Amino acid sequence: MTFKREAWVTYCALVPVVTGVMIASGGEPSFHLYGFIMCISRAFKSVLQGILLSSEG
Repeated sequence: MTFKREAWVTYCALVPVVTGVMIASGGEPSFHLYGFIMCISRAFKSVLQGILLSSEG
């Protein structure tokens, strides 16, 4: 999102985390895709807002 490149080790370290979240949320009986999408969109809005507010231009 910020076009910042991280080291490949960082991306490799995130693979078990993402896999664990997918397994945990897939087995959750109260999991709703709509709620998940709303949480992701809210996080996206917060990141975008932080980028826009920190910009010099």
